[in-house]
Amino acid sequence: MDFAVYATWEFEGLVPVGQQEALGDVVGRLSGQTCIYVDQVNEAVLHATFDVQADDYDAALSAALNALRSTAAEEGLLGHLREVVAMTEEGQLRWAPPHDGPSAAHA
Repeated sequence: MDFAVYATWEFEGLVPVGQQEALGDVVGRLSGQTCIYVDQVNEAVLHATFDVQADDYDAALSAALNALRSTAAEEGLLGHLREVVAMTEEGQLRWAPPHDGPSAAHA
């Protein structure tokens, strides 16, 4: 099953030079079609969208999180994940750091 994944990466200040490309390298390993951009309102935030193949929402979210975390460490990506959402036309599953916890929203 195809899942669209939306991830948000946050930095302490403005997105450092080279970090948009580093996140692009990370996400590019997961999917051929990616979009990486700096938030227009908060320039300390990068957004990424990409596709993941998985059996269900949990598997899609887990695959995206594991890949983002491991390859981000390899690439020396600064900052931290703020949110990851795996979605289809039928619904979505969201991950946020432990203070928010995971939540499911199915249409």
